[in-house]
Amino acid sequence: MGFVPVIGSIVAAASLGASVYQAEEAKKGQKASLRQQKSAQAQALARAQSESRRSELERRRLNRKRPDLGTLLTAEMDRARTGPASTLLTSARGAGRPTLGSRSLLGGAA
Repeated sequence: MGFVPVIGSIVAAASLGASVYQAEEAKKGQKASLRQQKSAQAQALARAQSESRRSELERRRLNRKRPDLGTLLTAEMDRARTGPASTLLTSARGAGRPTLGSRSLLGGAA
């Protein structure tokens, strides 16, 4: 009868040891999984930030103000049709008749 309690104690100790070992292995696995998850989250965050920057740059590029070349060209062609002598004060035909009461364009004696 003396051996049965000793064998029972040995079996209980072995069982306890196996349980502790399994618990430690599970703990190591959980830590490894947590590290992998953190790494994956960091990579996903970096990709999201990079994509956000890229889309913002693309949006800015598309919204960049550009000159309307068609309108500018049309305006220049219209100006060219009125002649090179055309200003705000004269037309392409020149100043026309003197209007300041004299025969010269500046109003002085001719």
